Amino acid sequence: GDSCNCELQASLDLPANLHSHHLRVLSKAGLIHSRRDKLDGRWVYYAVDRDAAKHWREWFDAFWDTGRMVKRPLCGPEGQNATPIENT
Repeated sequence: GDSCNCELQASLDLPANLHSHHLRVLSKAGLIHSRRDKLDGRWVYYAVDRDAAKHWREWFDAFWDTGRMVKRPLCGPEGQNATPIENT
């Protein structure tokens, strides 16, 4: 459901400026949406965009699917001297 700014800030224990920054990033990413109170526009309520959350969960589930993971050597300096790894 909806949560006001003060509830979120209290539960996350972040400085106000950092809290506002993260809410702005999440909002721009489409993960949350906000609305102003109908009676007092100074109050803002935030809620998770459930459709976006479902989409991102499906994406992360596919990303972390162990059946799709492939063993390979590191691409950086450590991987330059590594022997090739066989995929099983």
